[in-house]
Amino acid sequence: MKIYPQHLAPAFAILASANAMALDVNITGYAVGSGTVAVSYSGADTYFIGGVYNAQDQIGQLAGTLNGVSFLTYCAEIFQNLSVPGSYNDYSIDMPWSATVQTNMNKLFSYAASIPLPTTGAQSAAMQAAVWEVLYESAFDTAGLGFATGDFTVTAGTADLGSINWAAVAAQTITHTVSNLHSESGQDLVLITAVPEASTYAMMLAGLAVVGFVAGRRKPDA
Repeated sequence: MKIYPQHLAPAFAILASANAMALDVNITGYAVGSGTVAVSYSGADTYFIGGVYNAQDQIGQLAGTLNGVSFLTYCAEIFQNLSVPGSYNDYSIDMPWSATVQTNMNKLFSYAASIPLPTTGAQSAAMQAAVWEVLYESAFDTAGLGFATGDFTVTAGTADLGSINWAAVAAQTITHTVSNLHSESGQDLVLITAVPEASTYAMMLAGLAVVGFVAGRRKPDA
């Protein structure tokens, strides 16, 4: 089962237990293929000022398991390495992003789910580049995001950058939320979960009401 974009119960179970234990991540490979990009950055990050990052290694959507549950993910950091395939046991969930960056990440993955993206290696690489665009671009509003402008820019390599419609991302209704999977020793990843529909909430509340009603009718033993 996939945490992205469906099967909510396993995802919520992982989120609920994340603060109590380290999470095990096993990356098995690229979900639908991969591609390359070149990135230029002129922002404030002292590790990357005026630099050009050439992703000669393949990048894209990653497939694997999180605490034994199948999930799809992307790298959050451009400066950290990640072995594919590889296994890691030091992950935890944190929320290091500003509210605006959080909203932009939610919109990006809601947009991807609505298309859906990716279905090819070239689109997979474009989605990875889009994640970096949201996280590294200093113009922290959705209207300021785009591969060709700002202090974080991307040129294609083999990625299909045209598959990301930033105007549509800006207008996207949020249906998915994104958390940061933080590693103390390596690459941070993203965890995507679908927002439960109103009917799902209603069913959960109805179930709780039934449980409460039954519990209320029980009498203590004489």
